[in-house]
Amino acid sequence: MKERINFKKIAAAFMLTAGVLSIPVSSQGDEIVKIFGQNNLMLGTYPATSVSHIEFGEGTSIEIPLSETVSFKMIKVEGGVPYTLQNTGINTASSNWQIVGTTKQMEDYWIGEFLVTQGIWKEVMGISSDDKLPVSNVATNFTSGISVPKGSKQTAIGNNYPIANVSWDDICGTDGFLTKINEKLKELKASDATLAAALGDREFRLPDEWEWEYAASGGKDYATLKYYYAGTTANTVEALEQVAVNSVSPNSVTSVAVVGSKVPNALGLYDMSGNVYEWCSGKYPNLDVLCYLYNDGTVESSRRPNRGGNWGEATASYFSVFGRNSNTSSYQFVSSGFRLAL
Repeated sequence: MKERINFKKIAAAFMLTAGVLSIPVSSQGDEIVKIFGQNNLMLGTYPATSVSHIEFGEGTSIEIPLSETVSFKMIKVEGGVPYTLQNTGINTASSNWQIVGTTKQMEDYWIGEFLVTQGIWKEVMGISSDDKLPVSNVATNFTSGISVPKGSKQTAIGNNYPIANVSWDDICGTDGFLTKINEKLKELKASDATLAAALGDREFRLPDEWEWEYAASGGKDYATLKYYYAGTTANTVEALEQVAVNSVSPNSVTSVAVVGSKVPNALGLYDMSGNVYEWCSGKYPNLDVLCYLYNDGTVESSRRPNRGGNWGEATASYFSVFGRNSNTSSYQFVSSGFRLAL
């Protein structure tokens, strides 16, 4: 009979309660499932044929090895509580979404520790050189006064910088990023018993707005944490500087920064305030798309939400965990990227 491995109980037995536990997902052929904790401490070894499912506690991470040189971590977020999308102390355009103020019962899911990087984008999309990275298809004017013309390249180049200039369609469209990375995930599950047992039939996707905001707010402890920016309760320039790549005075930046440059939130998630805006799925139960309401009462259904603020903005409220922006699904600009969910 196959067993369900509860990693949370295994970790508790070893008194590993502090920090995010890293779980390299390794196996020897299809024979052994190995689970490691902090400092590569072996927590358990199981015959792969006896394992049907692995349960992880909140804050646990699991490694996704796309290749020998490119990998990234997904962090577990526990649900089990209701969450209501907020609209407090942020830019007024946020209130135009029909879903603001609605509540969703949160379920367990995984979300990326970091933004999707240029290295991940190149690996998944089969790009061999940096000059093939996407460029903007619109001009961008930031609240900091910086203007970036149409056709601009990435503001900084390197495998550990977040990918930008990608539209919602580039990510979610036919033969887009999600299609390609899920093909790779299927292959990984077929060859890695630990990964298959941990993720089951989950596939990569964009987080919806409830998942994004709930994770940015610290997960199930959001009501206690009371974050304003992701990782801090304080609504000050000094607090923002600790957690966000931003252009709020007196700080002034001219490009994205390497992912993970700032302080993470309680779940170990980086850059959920600042660096680049993050596209969300734009899905709502029983609706194909979200509806954006203009001030004149007209409705547009092609706009998609992006969250978290970006390096070029000088309006502090944009970086709030409740901050919200939107653009049409084809919009590619130098300050917008994304984070994966499972």
